[in-house]
Amino acid sequence: MRSCIVCNSSKKEFIFDSTVTVPEPYPLLGKQHIVQCQDCGFVYGDSDNTLNSYKEYYSTLNKHKKRADDSKKLDESYFWRVSKFFDGLDKNARILDFGSGDLLMSNILSAKGFTNIETYDIGAHKPKGKFDFILSTHVFEHILDADKVVQEIRDLLSEGGRLLIAVPDSTRYNDCYYGPFNAFDLEHINHFTLASLKNLLLLNGFSIKDGVENTREVRPNLFYPEVIVLGEKVGLLPQPELENDKDIIKDKIRKYIERSSDEFSSGLIKINSRNDKKICIWGLGIWAMRIANNIKTNNIKFFDADSRLWGKQVNGSVIFSPSVFNDNELEDYLVFVAAVNSGDIVKMINESFGDSLETVAL
Repeated sequence: MRSCIVCNSSKKEFIFDSTVTVPEPYPLLGKQHIVQCQDCGFVYGDSDNTLNSYKEYYSTLNKHKKRADDSKKLDESYFWRVSKFFDGLDKNARILDFGSGDLLMSNILSAKGFTNIETYDIGAHKPKGKFDFILSTHVFEHILDADKVVQEIRDLLSEGGRLLIAVPDSTRYNDCYYGPFNAFDLEHINHFTLASLKNLLLLNGFSIKDGVENTREVRPNLFYPEVIVLGEKVGLLPQPELENDKDIIKDKIRKYIERSSDEFSSGLIKINSRNDKKICIWGLGIWAMRIANNIKTNNIKFFDADSRLWGKQVNGSVIFSPSVFNDNELEDYLVFVAAVNSGDIVKMINESFGDSLETVAL
């Protein structure tokens, strides 16, 4: 189990049991609790998953490197906005994109005239030397030992060097709601606020130069709330003045959980009430894993377009390729799909099997 990555306290208060049923075999354990640090108020996912577990997961099942064309356009627009934080920086400054993904940010910085850009992503050799500016966008919510990584990044910065971090904003999960408990998956294990992200940097030898709340469109009509903090490397302070939003974030998270619980229960009722139909869950994301952990019936099949999941099992049921069944074999099935991807999935189902299948978006 974890300690707080912000203040390193081991004192925590239970908020929510976020356990799901994962496929077998699978790199990550599904048992997870959402807890809040009793000292600084930071909210995080608490589990027995290890650094090696996450390394294996991101090496073998990472879904973030392949983005549809419409999502890539949104990413490009987003990174152009982020690049404004580099205005005024010397074009020869040494820049590191930490967690660079598909290299969009480095391409944009190159287009702005910066000439000395390096990238680092999981599995690559760690960068060497000193950098003038390091950025990390939507990475730190995934990192189990984020406090240690901040220290490693600080060591890579020259004196006065700057660090920019962007992460989802847990105070606005309700404002950008996209399905029950979807913010509590097995990947997003650090639930930052503007205050807690600032505190993480303050406690690791940074002064705060800027901090903003933003909204990022990650898919068409699907928005993430985010916070962006810009820090500057300074000497370590013995007792930096921290921000405290402990009660605010606790209240916001509980309201998000209440809303999610109501909607999730409604979805379960829909599934459990249809005894006249066999059940098909299409798309094995966190939503399906949570359904599998709470479903009453064993008369269920799972489908996913990701070939890496084919043949694995969920509660003894094999995960199939969408190409396995023909129209006649699926006529008796009621197909449930996650609301966040329902448009794309229903379109694929209709293209493959016609519109004879009954589909329900949850």
